Amino acid sequence: QSGSDKILRLMKREYKTTDILDTLWQIQRIYPSTLIATDIIVGFLEESDKDFELTYHFLNNAPIYKFHIFRFSPRMNTAAYFMKNRLQEPSSQIKIKRAKKLSLLGEQKYSIFITKLVAQTDKALFVGQLKDGFQQALLHNQIPIWVKTSNNLKGSFAYVKITQLLRGRLLAKLI
Repeated sequence: QSGSDKILRLMKREYKTTDILDTLWQIQRIYPSTLIATDIIVGFLEESDKDFELTYHFLNNAPIYKFHIFRFSPRMNTAAYFMKNRLQEPSSQIKIKRAKKLSLLGEQKYSIFITKLVAQTDKALFVGQLKDGFQQALLHNQIPIWVKTSNNLKGSFAYVKITQLLRGRLLAKLI
């Protein structure tokens, strides 16, 4: 939820960024096509510009390719709710600016990740309706693809070859 050890401590997390990185790189070595995603909270109590930059640097260099970004808001009866009386909370404008910066980074990293899938073969689960000669499916790593087919394959598995990335969508053909 943060790339700053200080913020992780304030969030009462019992791990450090180095622990997370070690685990992520192990997963990446074992399963290179694994899509690793995470939730990130910007603007947590006491998050300084330096803490945010540590988070940005962490995400930029870690094998994390998708981010779900949340702007911090203290929820009733949580530890953070009671901590907010004694700790500084970044302004809404700062939270918005930080969330946008991470969102752009996330879009870039996700695009790089899915581009690497072009020309690969994988097993896919067909989940969508047949429309205009294409049907939506999910790869083993939950990446959506659109497969050229004339048959409705919803609910079934088939091997596909990813042929191209077009306007942010992976296209594939049955093999």
